[in-house]
Amino acid sequence: MGEGGSSGRRGATVRQQYVAYGTAIVLVVSGCVGVRFLTAGDGKATGPTQIVASVPSSAGEITAGRYSDLLAEADSAIGTDFRRIDTDDPQTLATAAPQTAQTIYAEVEKLRAVTPPPSAAAVHAQLVEALAGMGDMIQRLGTDQEERSCPAAQASPYESLLVSGWANRIRAGAGALAKIDPAFVFGKFLPPAPATLASRPKNGSFVKAPTRRGTGHLKIKNGGGDTIVSLVPVTGDKTPLLTVYVRAGSDDTVDGVAAGTYFIYYATGDDWNPARRGFMTDCAFSKFDDTFLFRARPLIDTWEITMTPVTGGNASTSDVDPNAFPSG
Repeated sequence: MGEGGSSGRRGATVRQQYVAYGTAIVLVVSGCVGVRFLTAGDGKATGPTQIVASVPSSAGEITAGRYSDLLAEADSAIGTDFRRIDTDDPQTLATAAPQTAQTIYAEVEKLRAVTPPPSAAAVHAQLVEALAGMGDMIQRLGTDQEERSCPAAQASPYESLLVSGWANRIRAGAGALAKIDPAFVFGKFLPPAPATLASRPKNGSFVKAPTRRGTGHLKIKNGGGDTIVSLVPVTGDKTPLLTVYVRAGSDDTVDGVAAGTYFIYYATGDDWNPARRGFMTDCAFSKFDDTFLFRARPLIDTWEITMTPVTGGNASTSDVDPNAFPSG
């Protein structure tokens, strides 16, 4: 669930197979791993996107001077439209974003068709792919789907673009080209990332402390990216009993889980905003399809869940609408 791989997952339509088992009950629920294509949101894959562009034919390796000119031409063409998406007006964004995306797609195809100087070849390829990914993200900026990608921490669609993984890759690629040759200038169209209050919590930190305690245990094995895990009562107002932060590649055990039957919701992402208790980029939201029973003393239930798809796993998950993810 990384930044340029994520994406965003929308709606309860994709199921994946995980491991979840307890000392009292073993879930036996089949599932399958979803496959998605191309990029959505901050770099996650979804479905095909249409590219409309006039592609020049490649005439072999070009000179450093001509390559510099092509970079400048692409930068200028993108910048003209890119400035139009810096708006809080949804109607303006709905029109400007697709137009900007099409401009980017056209420049991507032009850059793909050239053979840059050998010293710039590797960086050029990475930069072009990052630019294409940003085009996909901008294509969706004017839609509800994109606006809801990180609702807990996203200040605006435009700001989410500036702090995205695609934007960071373009800045990095532009910097690498300039080191190869100061004449290779690109990325003037892209403003610096806005300052954020991103602060990554320690592994096992409570985003929401338990409202009551019991004797249950929840073991979490996280082989993926940074994740928050919430226990949400099956009955009641759907306010989480607790929410815990588990860092990428880490494990954690929540002790003292209160008796009750719960759904387990989880969200992954990057750039945690502590003030708004949410990820600002690369967000994805899911839940386990089955419920988890924690009984009262003298019975002590221990459940263990694995937060990455596992071959032969016995618990399936579904995607959750970001705006329906339990919080509080």
